[in-house]
Amino acid sequence: PPSPPPPSPSPAPIIVDPPTASPTQAPPQKAPGHTRLYDSCMIVDANQEFKLYWNYFPGDKVEMAMEKAGQSGWISIGFQDNNHVDRADRNEMGQADYIVASGNWIRDYYLASDENDEPDLDPRQDILNPVVTRSGGKTIAEFRRKINTGDSTVRDKVIQQVQKVLWANTNSGNWDKYHGNKCGSVVVDFA
Repeated sequence: PPSPPPPSPSPAPIIVDPPTASPTQAPPQKAPGHTRLYDSCMIVDANQEFKLYWNYFPGDKVEMAMEKAGQSGWISIGFQDNNHVDRADRNEMGQADYIVASGNWIRDYYLASDENDEPDLDPRQDILNPVVTRSGGKTIAEFRRKINTGDSTVRDKVIQQVQKVLWANTNSGNWDKYHGNKCGSVVVDFA
């Protein structure tokens, strides 16, 4: 009888390099000057002078840090309804819930109208564990806030997983000094 064909060589093992973690998958790290670890970071302005850091806990809370270049002035973010339509006849900053850090404090504000008014101090402060640090040439404001504070929707917006976030800051003066062109908005996916 004919001899069986020689056995085929064993296939070479397939070696797969371990996947490289993307920045959002990397282990949390504490940025210089920060008091907490954050899973995610976003640079929100073209000059790379304003950054947002966050940890998002769906249905519970968000831990955030706002960081700006410079150790003076104020820094803020606002949460605005995603369906808010910016129009030429109304203020882009209107109808939003704001977190403002000035001096050594962080406070909760809101702007119920679409007018170019200064936001009002929220009578129920929903900021938890506020920390303001001014060192190393930057200002960092860290806080926690519940996703849904239970406040009136006029005063506090429920933070969505994908959320329109407004930002503004100054490099001099105290809160209520006009920010000029140091402002803008971004859409953040907190997940």
